[in-house]
This record gives sequence, structure tokens and C-alpha cells, in this order.
Amino acid sequence: MSHDYQAIVEKFIDVANEADDTRRRALIDALFTEDAEYCDPDAQLVGRDAIDAYLGRLSKNFPPGLSFGLTAKVNGHHDQARFSWQFGRPGAAVAGGTDVIIIEGQRVKRLHAFFN
Repeated sequence: MSHDYQAIVEKFIDVANEADDTRRRALIDALFTEDAEYCDPDAQLVGRDAIDAYLGRLSKNFPPGLSFGLTAKVNGHHDQARFSWQFGRPGAAVAGGTDVIIIEGQRVKRLHAFFN
């Protein structure tokens, strides 16, 4: 199956940046499989509810004006892709990392985040 890796990852960046609980949940439901897994150095989560709660807590702590963005084109093949991101203001990142997603159908089945 062919995937639009760039579009899928850009949707995830939209999810990560969404502060409104209702809009974020709708984005999560559209992007992640029901039993999706999310893992970063601080969390290991299973299911949309857990992912939504975690990202909601994170977004509530974002300083004004900071957001996630991609630092390069998404690189993918088969049912997986990797992408690098930064968090901050344009040109002034305060954090960054590289994530790997596993895709099932056109949805994210697993997301593994690595922080720089």
C-alpha cells in the first residue's frame, strides 16, 4: 500500500500543536488507530484516550508562541517513516528530536519519539 508519509506526519504535528481539547481529540481519532501505541522517554501509552490525555497535558504547559515543526522532509518506505522535528519559535528551537511511525492502513499504529 502506498502512503503519503509527509501528509500523515504533518497531521501528527497538527495534533501535537492543537491546544483545543475537542479539536485535538477529533484529529487523534482521524489519525491514530484505536489501539495505537505512543512511546517517548517519558511515557509509554496505548490507545487514543491515553495519547489524547498525554498530549493535552503537554499542550497546557506550552509557553505562548512555541510550537512543533518539521526540520526536514519525511523519509518513509513500506509502512514506516521517520521525521525530525523541533519545538520552539521559528529559528529558535528549545527542543528537538526524531520520531518513527508505523502505519496501518492510512493511520498511525505506533509512534516512537526520541528526544535530542
